[in-house]
Amino acid sequence: MSAAEEKYSRAVELYKTTAMTITAIARECGVSRSGLAVYIQRNHRDLMFGRHSVEGNPDQKLRPQSGQSQATRNKYQDAIKACESDEYINLNISQIARMFGLNETNLGGQLRAHYPEILERREAERRRRGMADNLQRGAMPIASETYEGALEMLSNTDMTVREVADACGVSFSGLQQHLRFYHKDIVTDRSKRRRAGMKTPIVGKLSGNGKRRSPTEADENRFAEAVDLYRTTALTVPEICKRTGVDNQALKNHLREWHRDLIYKRRGVTPPPDAIDREPLRGFRSDRRRAEEKYAEAIDAFCRTPEPLASIASRMGLNYKSLDSFMRHNHPDAFSRHPKKS
Repeated sequence: MSAAEEKYSRAVELYKTTAMTITAIARECGVSRSGLAVYIQRNHRDLMFGRHSVEGNPDQKLRPQSGQSQATRNKYQDAIKACESDEYINLNISQIARMFGLNETNLGGQLRAHYPEILERREAERRRRGMADNLQRGAMPIASETYEGALEMLSNTDMTVREVADACGVSFSGLQQHLRFYHKDIVTDRSKRRRAGMKTPIVGKLSGNGKRRSPTEADENRFAEAVDLYRTTALTVPEICKRTGVDNQALKNHLREWHRDLIYKRRGVTPPPDAIDREPLRGFRSDRRRAEEKYAEAIDAFCRTPEPLASIASRMGLNYKSLDSFMRHNHPDAFSRHPKKS
């Protein structure tokens, strides 16, 4: 028996033979709740599927990325079939819920979130048969007015639902429910953008977890002075680290992760239009700002006098090949304007 099997043996036995939650079992056996959950998911998926009344293969996920879980589907499937059937058309949703021992509000929520077509067909048929009860259907006008600004913000920005709720002064849970029930197009669009953010991470855009990709406030404060020096001076990263007291590798990682635009700018190149946050920087190694400062006097002499570039390089103690390469890549017009000896 491996160490893990020995550690979780009693917990697995309780999971198999009782209805205790994983949290309660972990507390009873003195093991980590997350560790036990992972162990069961990896090594006892048959028990996990059995507890949730799911028939699945070993590679199946218990909970889908979005939509109903299998357990929820099993719980509400009979009531939902009843809502869809003409046999119960004379009953309203609350009556059907009570008939199956379910919460009326929760059944209505499941229908609005996952089966809106059943509600639409059912209400149309009830009106056709003269069973309409004059109750409000769909989003209430006051709710639509309350959430109008928040919906526009969610459609046009990458702010999270909570950020938008705080910015607009509306209820977070109310906005979230309003989205799920009446604006599935916005939910679907944001879901697509999150999936795209997982493949092509871009600072300021939605990432896979639904939040905007950005550094933590602690890191921003920690590297603020160093980033400002990197932006406004020609100091090297080691020189900046020596002056600000931050770790050299940590600053490099921070710049590559969150301030790639400054790296491109300092190196005098325009980033590819489709560049993402993980675009390799190997092809952009020259630091143009430092080179401009280093060769400024030589460039000025070359542009004002007829002295050959090789002579200028020798006189100023510069490497001729490096100076020539830099000039040809960054100041090609200087050669055509160079004064000729009379």
